[in-house]
Amino acid sequence: MKKLLIIWFFSLIVISLSFCRKDVNGPGNEINNPKDEGFNVPHKDLVALKCVFTENYSGLLLLDYYDPSNYKIVKDPPACVRTPRFSANKDKIIFNTKPYAPGAGYSFALYDVNKDTVKNIRRLSGLNLYGERPVWKYDGSGFYYYVYLGGVYFYQFDTQLDYNFGPGNFLIHELYGLKGTDTLMVYGYDKKLGKQSYGNYFTDHEGSFLTRIDNPYLEPVHCSTGIISEYSKRLRWNSTAGLFVCSEYDSTLNGRKISVTNLDGSYYRSYTSGDYTDDYPVWGPEGKTILFNRTEWIVPYFYYHGVMIIDVETGEVSKFINPETINGAIRLWDADY
Repeated sequence: MKKLLIIWFFSLIVISLSFCRKDVNGPGNEINNPKDEGFNVPHKDLVALKCVFTENYSGLLLLDYYDPSNYKIVKDPPACVRTPRFSANKDKIIFNTKPYAPGAGYSFALYDVNKDTVKNIRRLSGLNLYGERPVWKYDGSGFYYYVYLGGVYFYQFDTQLDYNFGPGNFLIHELYGLKGTDTLMVYGYDKKLGKQSYGNYFTDHEGSFLTRIDNPYLEPVHCSTGIISEYSKRLRWNSTAGLFVCSEYDSTLNGRKISVTNLDGSYYRSYTSGDYTDDYPVWGPEGKTILFNRTEWIVPYFYYHGVMIIDVETGEVSKFINPETINGAIRLWDADY
């Protein structure tokens, strides 16, 4: 009996030490950056990224666009960060996090850049809000988000209430973002007309109108079967450049390619070949660069090349930042500027 008690006692010590070890519950000291305390970058120069430390742990990373080695790791987020998105004035960042609700998506959290605080976004009832792909309203009063089995919703911060958003019979398949201050870009189809009406559309914050984007380069792709593909273009608009950036897919490509086009399609330029899966592009400052994710299918795995950058004028493509630059990071992903 005494021997069993001794074994039990030492087992408790081992378990306690395991839970106290920071490299078990998360990256711990590995993610500390000695420059965190002195991190003082103008908001307009900030880039937000998902920073993966282990396959089960990712954090929110802020860095200086002009000096990516100058970075800050946000300490408070839970062990999962997805698709961080800046508000228009870059004072706040919405991102997805755990827990995950089947049929709805991940929950949401809000990071205050000025206060360096993180809080979960909840309904007035106290329940978590679940969805994907958040898009800020320009005035920062709330955000739109997509629910797998429920369409698009809008959440209002001051009331903590959310309501279904959608123009009439139109089913939104993807919510891209804003064009200017009042126009939303969406991808979907009219349920009365069927999936042959799939396309990219403009609407307003109330969903009171729906206008198809008249650009031949932004029309949905027909697969080899003749059916319209549900792959969206991942549109982002830049007012300074007067251009859309998109991630294109068709049956002739191994992956996806990054291209730009103007409003009516009279200008078009493709920057990558489609040999890789180049996806989720975002504009850099003044529309002079584009950041995007790059992966490659090397049987039997996806290889993550990370966040790449395009010089819009020269067409040069290079890696924006190496994970080795960040203490403890193995992958950087989902940039927003």
